Amino acid sequence: MSSAVVVSGTRALSTIALIATVMFAAVVAATEKKADATPENDFAAAKENFRAGQFAQVINLISGLLYPPPAKLKTENDLAEAHLLLGVAYFQVGNQSAAADQFEEALLLDFTLTIEPPLFSSEASDFFAREKTQFEKERGTEEELARKAAEAARLRLILDNMLISERRLFYANFIPFGVGQFQNGHRGKGILFLASEVAFVGASAGIFTYQLLRYPNGKVPAQEVSQARTMQVLQVTSGVIGIGLMIAGILDAWYYYKPEVLRKPSKELLKQYKDLLDQIPGPRKRRTSQRFRLLPTTSANGVGAALLMEF
Repeated sequence: MSSAVVVSGTRALSTIALIATVMFAAVVAATEKKADATPENDFAAAKENFRAGQFAQVINLISGLLYPPPAKLKTENDLAEAHLLLGVAYFQVGNQSAAADQFEEALLLDFTLTIEPPLFSSEASDFFAREKTQFEKERGTEEELARKAAEAARLRLILDNMLISERRLFYANFIPFGVGQFQNGHRGKGILFLASEVAFVGASAGIFTYQLLRYPNGKVPAQEVSQARTMQVLQVTSGVIGIGLMIAGILDAWYYYKPEVLRKPSKELLKQYKDLLDQIPGPRKRRTSQRFRLLPTTSANGVGAALLMEF
């Protein structure tokens, strides 16, 4: 009886030891696998799968490196190559729309990219060449964009420092009602002279017209003589003040007159030209618009799909 117990206990210990060994091996394997799962290793694995023609695996691996942003690959060369390989993989599985998107991303990073047989299929090479031609037609070459951007920057600098030569009319100094002040850029004084001269000269002219209409033959009734004299005094006084303001305005305009001045262009004019310059395309940049994309994926359980959102 005791020997059976000893045997049973020994088997139990052996089973526990076996389970512990298996668990330890699994932990070690998982740790090693995790250590190997770096972006660089995944990218290298994707290239191996690409050379082997396993394009579904290429899509699965590279999509995980690029999406969702930010991409796990750091250098611009790796990013351009990753988008290029992903585009070819999409083309090989029949998704030309996704392939075109990835080719555009690659060209945004490096417009000098080319693909040719035998490393790539002739169909993929032809499709990439057509997409690159269309891309160049729509956006221009890098040299053209750089030249246009440099020209736009130069024109913006000119606009920021531009001065307009304005020639002023000498005879405008002798026109009353603030014309000389407005020409000299003294808007406040121009409004003041305009309003005051119109008020006093208008008052004088108005009183004179009233008297002319009321006493057309020049004869004033005895009972209105005092009123008529008062109105006449007001008429003459307002007229003298109005003429005095005109003379003061002429002298002021003459004193500050300059035959030619340099001034900044108006804000409206600058905005108009800068809006035109903003339409000139600058250096290529990666797209930042949000998009949704359905990507085919593979796993141990089979083939599936994943919905990814790009920014």
